[in-house]
Amino acid sequence: MKVSAEYLSQNESFAALSPNIQETIAQKATWAEYPAKDDLFRQGDSPSALYILQSGRVKLYRQSKGRCQILSLPAAGDCLGAESLPTGAPNPYSATTLTPVNA
Repeated sequence: MKVSAEYLSQNESFAALSPNIQETIAQKATWAEYPAKDDLFRQGDSPSALYILQSGRVKLYRQSKGRCQILSLPAAGDCLGAESLPTGAPNPYSATTLTPVNA
């Protein structure tokens, strides 16, 4: 299912972008479904996508010295994975679905 430019214009992360840029992003974006306990991305991996959480629960966490540090539990409308995309730097944290997710 495609993401609409109208949806992006109402999302806090994209609202400040021009309508042309919102439309360009919308043309390349799709919604996808992920099952519970699925890794959207892993800490240290190269970034491959930007996720906009539409529904469901996701845990963002970082592994350090054998411990799991939970960073946040994003809400619907939040963007995941945006930090590394512009630079291609490794993901600074992991994202795992806790419930079925649409993003």
